[in-house]
This record gives sequence, C-alpha cells and structure tokens, in this order.
Amino acid sequence: MYIQLVRFYADYYSKKGFGILISGVAISILSNLYKNFLRDGSIISIDEHPNKEKYNEIGLQYQTDKYSAEIVSQSAYALQLITSTD
Repeated sequence: MYIQLVRFYADYYSKKGFGILISGVAISILSNLYKNFLRDGSIISIDEHPNKEKYNEIGLQYQTDKYSAEIVSQSAYALQLITSTD
C-alpha cells in the first residue's frame, strides 16, 4: 500500500508539480521518506544539496501552521528524488 501511495504522489507530481504539497498527508509521508533515505545513507542532507535554495523556496511557499518550511522542503526533496529519471 505504501508503494502505491508513493507512486500516486509521483504521478501527481509529473502532472502538476509540487502542488501535491498542499496535502498534509503528502508532506508527512514524503518527509518520513526523506528521513529514511537520509538514515540509510542513500542521499545527502538537504543542507548540503546544491539546490538547497530551490527547496527552501518551495518550503516557504507551502508551509502551514502544522508543517514548517523545513519539513515541506524535505518533502519536496523526497518528491524530486522519487520522480527523478536520472
């Protein structure tokens, strides 16, 4: 089920971009995915990423009272990772 939900977010992203980050569920799942990637060493920290400012801007754009810009930027980074074709 988790993989199907991640696939849904990836498909949505390919059509509408980061707009999925208006969803608290998406932010929660994607930020946890970011933490898992970071923990297992498969990615560098967002703070070390060359496009850090891009993710910070997205974080500021979609932050809410419940989800800080930092959490949203981590979610954006994870979303970009799972949709990358590189």
